[in-house]
Amino acid sequence: MVECDIVWNWYQMTRDFFPSLATLVVAFFSIRFAVLHIKEQHQNALNLQAEARKKDIQIELFKEIQERLDHCGSIAFELSNSLIFKITYLENGLNINHDEAEFANHIKTVLESITQITIFIEYREIVSPKLFRVTRSALHSSHYELLETLKDRSINLVERYKMASKAAGDVASYCHDLNACLQNHAFGDLFNNQAPIRKPIDPNEKVIIDDDKELDRLLQYFEHETRYGKMMDETNRDVIEIFTREQEKTT
Repeated sequence: MVECDIVWNWYQMTRDFFPSLATLVVAFFSIRFAVLHIKEQHQNALNLQAEARKKDIQIELFKEIQERLDHCGSIAFELSNSLIFKITYLENGLNINHDEAEFANHIKTVLESITQITIFIEYREIVSPKLFRVTRSALHSSHYELLETLKDRSINLVERYKMASKAAGDVASYCHDLNACLQNHAFGDLFNNQAPIRKPIDPNEKVIIDDDKELDRLLQYFEHETRYGKMMDETNRDVIEIFTREQEKTT
């Protein structure tokens, strides 16, 4: 009789309590789901805000640098073309009036424009570190070639013109390449399109494209295989050697 009462009481208690327990369980999971859903929505909103902010920065950067790239590319292209005409005259036995001061002034203008761009992107390298570093190295390499051409008056005029024309043409090309890459960053997804990649006739000519593997190859080339890169490597070795000797003296 006692066992029957115990079983009955347990049954009664369970029957009375179970709906409340089930309600609590359902309520717990409902609240938990709602909280997780709210957190997910909040994170999605933050992600969208971050993407929108990133896009605004990319567009603003493109606007800020475009004028500099257009100016540098334009004067470099003009210098390259004018020298090509002079080379053609000289190689066909025609004389030209070479004005060294004018020649130096044109190169100096391009050099100053290169410096403006390299400083600008160096201060904003976080936006696209590898692309900006490659572009800086490429422009530094051309800057070095132009400066060397200006300094070396021992070679004949045709060779000087060819060297200067090649370096200036490279400057114009690299400005075009960076412009295309930044267009794609800023507007590629908006217009569902990509700015075309430059396709030079000479397969050995370097083209800056925003691809990790290609940027690694270009970085190796500009920073270690060009005359500028080799000069920088040698300078760095000399500095390290001097520093090491000075450290040894103090120990």
